[in-house]
Amino acid sequence: MKNSNFFIKSFAVVATALAAGVCAAGEITVSEVSFTQNGKRDVVITYKLTGSESAVVTVDVLTNGVSIGEQNFTSLKGAVNTIVAPSATATNRIYWAATKDWPEHKIDSGVTVKVSAWALSNPPNYFVLDLTNGERKYYNSTNAIPGGIADDVYKTTKLVMRRIPAGGETFLFGWPSDEQSYQSNLAFPQHDVSFNDDYYMAIYETTEGQYGTIWPTDNRGSSAGRDSRLPVNGMYYQKIRGTGKSWPGDNHEIAEADKTSCFIGRIRNITNGAVEFDLPTEAQWEYACRAETTTMYYNGITWDTRGKLPQIMWNKDWISEQQEVGLLVPNGFGLYDMLGNVFELCLDVWATGTVASDGSATTDPVGPSGTSASYRVIRGGDVTTAKAWCSCSYRYAASGATTDSKVGFRVVCPAVAK
Repeated sequence: MKNSNFFIKSFAVVATALAAGVCAAGEITVSEVSFTQNGKRDVVITYKLTGSESAVVTVDVLTNGVSIGEQNFTSLKGAVNTIVAPSATATNRIYWAATKDWPEHKIDSGVTVKVSAWALSNPPNYFVLDLTNGERKYYNSTNAIPGGIADDVYKTTKLVMRRIPAGGETFLFGWPSDEQSYQSNLAFPQHDVSFNDDYYMAIYETTEGQYGTIWPTDNRGSSAGRDSRLPVNGMYYQKIRGTGKSWPGDNHEIAEADKTSCFIGRIRNITNGAVEFDLPTEAQWEYACRAETTTMYYNGITWDTRGKLPQIMWNKDWISEQQEVGLLVPNGFGLYDMLGNVFELCLDVWATGTVASDGSATTDPVGPSGTSASYRVIRGGDVTTAKAWCSCSYRYAASGATTDSKVGFRVVCPAVAK
């Protein structure tokens, strides 16, 4: 297939079409998929999307029925990786700079294109928000994200969200009795927790760069001059969610007056309110952190194998300062730095023992009632805490109204494309 000196005339090849995430009634249909290529090897893919609902459209390029790898077509532009409206007559176009992405390969009749349409209620695994202009993109995997998620842009001016497969799942929530713990008085009875729906969670802790992009006029003092790729610190509930509405009594509402004076209000404004960003509940946080494991730390690391912890966490035993996000090994869901670095704030009002839970199974728990000034749950430990505290189960409290240099956060939103 390699050929560095060739000239391909324009031609069309009928490609395969796949409607992924099609509703039961079959409202979404992809048809008339084809592509043409000019002498510069620029490719134009065309397709029609019909039905009664919009859909997220993604594309795959295959040779001999096998994908060439999503990392080889990240220059895609046009009606792809975004929400596309259906039309009985309109032809949608996708542009691919094959010379840039897949050099020295010949695109011929052995190459096919697969266009996939995802129902908005069942979007792809990754959602990327441009924090400068609100542009929303959706991708099958991190390989398809232009430049790769390690690129500084995804740690500073863009936000990468990973779909957490929680809908219909149940896990054992809380501090296991057999874990190393000298803070068991801060726990509650272990119990089953179930979720009705999937959700997106940021793969990185919110960084100084992301926070500053959303809120450039907020002078937080302690963060002056910090690397933009470091997790933002000095956070507290009211700074993130405002004072006019409070979880759980007001659900996910943000007061009108707080829409420009708290982080959640501002990031929602970026999408004109279309995406309901918020902090995770404590149960959402632990489920995402564990990534379907049951050990003290994620990736199967136990207290007995704690020598592997430098692979996944920044801890006081080997570091003294907060570090750039995303440098260590992620968990099974592709989330980085869930343990160590900074504590991560959750929605739940702080409580322990049977006040937090009586041990009964529950679905989509919201935690006990309280006010915006109450202490809130923080999770995951930070660079000043012991290894036992940086576990999937460890929990502590932070004031809802007082700056704490140990506290940061990451956001979640519903797994629905809008």
